[in-house]
Amino acid sequence: MMPVLILWILLFVLAIAFLVKGADWFTAASERLATRFGISSFVIGVTVVSIGTSLPELASSIFAVLKGEPGIVAGNVIGSNIANILLVLGLGAILAGELTTKRDMARVDIPILFGGTFLLVLMAMNGSINLIEALILLFGYGVYLHYLFKSKERVDKGVTKAMKEQVKEKFFMRVVLPLIAGGVLIYFGADWTVKSVINIAALTGITSGVIATTAVALGTSLPELFVTVMAGIRGKHEIAIGNIVGSNIFNVYCVMGFAALFGAIPVTGTLLTFALPALVMATFMFYLVIRDNSISKWEGWSLFLLYVFFLVRMFLA
Repeated sequence: MMPVLILWILLFVLAIAFLVKGADWFTAASERLATRFGISSFVIGVTVVSIGTSLPELASSIFAVLKGEPGIVAGNVIGSNIANILLVLGLGAILAGELTTKRDMARVDIPILFGGTFLLVLMAMNGSINLIEALILLFGYGVYLHYLFKSKERVDKGVTKAMKEQVKEKFFMRVVLPLIAGGVLIYFGADWTVKSVINIAALTGITSGVIATTAVALGTSLPELFVTVMAGIRGKHEIAIGNIVGSNIFNVYCVMGFAALFGAIPVTGTLLTFALPALVMATFMFYLVIRDNSISKWEGWSLFLLYVFFLVRMFLA
């Protein structure tokens, strides 16, 4: 059994690597596309970058439903959102020293995030997310996108005509080709991730939901981790924070919503009794640390330690 388990673990690692690299190419191309139209840094972070870095969660969740393992979806979404707030923002603040933003997120972004989180809690109370609830979630994300692209903050005045022309000149090589290549890697990475999780769960006796909430969620959150940490270190704090806010909003409304279009998503056991309450706690923690428009290094350490506790608690449940 051990050699077979090792092979599936190696395939899992390779699949996550495919997801991360595919998301990296897809996101870079998407950023260039956004530059072509002069979209602001925060809006790029909360839409283009966050959607790009959330593609692993979306792809693996849809594949899970299609392969008859819908239990992976809720664990992936809940675990990824917890990892994004506690681990990714925590490490970002620690390594950057501090993350700051000029945007008043308490006005729209945080209420949208809180709304989606509590919608998820209410919908999960009967043990599953159904088709009607999926459509409500997708509609909620559409409302948020409408607000973002109608707001005055969507235009980046720092994007010059020369920058737009530079992207236009090599549009196929810099935008189209990376989008296609990234999509291919994400497709195969998602397929292999789900297959490996199903087999690892069968060989170890650990439920697929727990693996999805920890290993899969952590793996699919690597794009957010890399983007947020690098953006924070380079001083692009708006993109760093916007990426996490946008990713979590996208995960709740779109990943869960799109996956539930293909079949009901069960939310039971440890996911319902511990992971979901932990997500509510993590979301509230995010509000507490960002309400002064900054996340200090010490607040980052607090978030990180809470994530370590979450992981330990999940495996001991």
